[in-house]
Amino acid sequence: MNTTKLQILVDADACPRVLKEIIYRFAQRVKIKTTFIANQFLTLPNSTYLFSLVVSKGFDEADNQIIELSNPMSLVITSDIPLADKVIEKGGHVLTFKGQLIDKFNIKPILANRDFMTEMREAGLIETRNKKIEQRETSQFTNNLNNIISKISKKFNT
Repeated sequence: MNTTKLQILVDADACPRVLKEIIYRFAQRVKIKTTFIANQFLTLPNSTYLFSLVVSKGFDEADNQIIELSNPMSLVITSDIPLADKVIEKGGHVLTFKGQLIDKFNIKPILANRDFMTEMREAGLIETRNKKIEQRETSQFTNNLNNIISKISKKFNT
């Protein structure tokens, strides 16, 4: 697969370590430029396909950089739903840390649910628990990572 024009952009501050490891191996195997965007320095394996981009620590700085860099040949890996919405508006593709593909057909209901859950948490009606990623979600992430890159590649004949 020729992936010279494709790129993966990772919302690295929030990305679980286990997924970073999967992304490292995937980028090397498929030979796709992959940029980890964060508010702090990241140590990455030595590879011609892996890049780290450090942005200032201001609110949404990493998100703004991801939006600026995204295009229809980008896959953004994030679980930030408002960020996903903006990437999709630019024609980009989104894969969450739990392995869910988000596109123009499902982003609005996902965004509405996120907003509703935020209101519920702020009202003290529900608690938030950040649970570890389960093996099933890791497998779904890996499968969908392969599938979406193949789909983008075919769409743009790269």
